[in-house]
Amino acid sequence: MRETAKKLMTFFLERNGRLLKREVHSSKYHRLPFDTVFIVDASSSLTKEEFDLGLSALKELILRSHPDSKFAGISFSDHANVTFPFVPAKEALERIDKMIYVGGKTNTQAALNKVSISRFFKKNFWCTL
Repeated sequence: MRETAKKLMTFFLERNGRLLKREVHSSKYHRLPFDTVFIVDASSSLTKEEFDLGLSALKELILRSHPDSKFAGISFSDHANVTFPFVPAKEALERIDKMIYVGGKTNTQAALNKVSISRFFKKNFWCTL
């Protein structure tokens, strides 16, 4: 988890007012709105500290996104739960702060099943087409 957070911060996010490694921000696509589903591991495969570090990285990504972007969250351990459906950035930041580290086993498949294409694009599930 620490390595993933470090890569997010190094390759995709701006730190201290300057760009690091890749000039992602110079891309004409950087500031387009997008919809993103965050799948968050809340199992015992991470420590509480690593879990919190991951949430901090997600919040940083949201803060640097286009204002019209929307975010959804799924957390998983033994089971997966839709923590929040697609919401604007401000609400996503509040909802991420409420995500809970639960420990337990790591059931990644349950989280992936929550975002399967057949369920994800059903009318009135999370987003409108």
